[in-house]
Amino acid sequence: AGLCLVDTGVNVNPDTESVVVSRTAIDGGSGNDVSPTTHGTVLAMMAAAPGNGWGMIGTAPRSIQIVSVRILEPGKTTFPFSSYADGITACLRVRQKYNVRVINLSLGGPETQSSQDYESLVNAIERATNYGVAVVAAAGNDDGGPVEYPAAYPSVLSVGATDSQGGAFCSFSNRGEGLRLLAPGCDL
Repeated sequence: AGLCLVDTGVNVNPDTESVVVSRTAIDGGSGNDVSPTTHGTVLAMMAAAPGNGWGMIGTAPRSIQIVSVRILEPGKTTFPFSSYADGITACLRVRQKYNVRVINLSLGGPETQSSQDYESLVNAIERATNYGVAVVAAAGNDDGGPVEYPAAYPSVLSVGATDSQGGAFCSFSNRGEGLRLLAPGCDL
């Protein structure tokens, strides 16, 4: 199945070259990771890196293929809310070609969005849902604040972080209504 990562892009390395089947950017640039933290590249590796003796082994090696949609512009450090819907739409354009079943948005923020941007996001999420594509988004990492958008939207599966020992929330993980899934690892 296909996992569409809407994020910072994905760099080609031994852990991504065999699992990333498409890289694009909504600004028309390269699909390369433009973040100094290589956030999108790390997500792709965590999801699907094969056991090849380099880097890490992903959660589902040999089970998924990665479609990368870069929405972060070069030189920027935050994702513009207006680009979330564009990223989802880019994933839906290739959903049949790559059997995209999940769209991952490990992004979000407390920024106040315009009603037009919010409506565009809601429409994109609903289109994905109508096609049977799950939308998953990060709850946020703002020291336990409320779940941020797009994760706060009811049709989105919101993901927070817990420790790997007892399942308690990590101190930085947002929480609250709408949080439905927890991922282990406060030390990420």
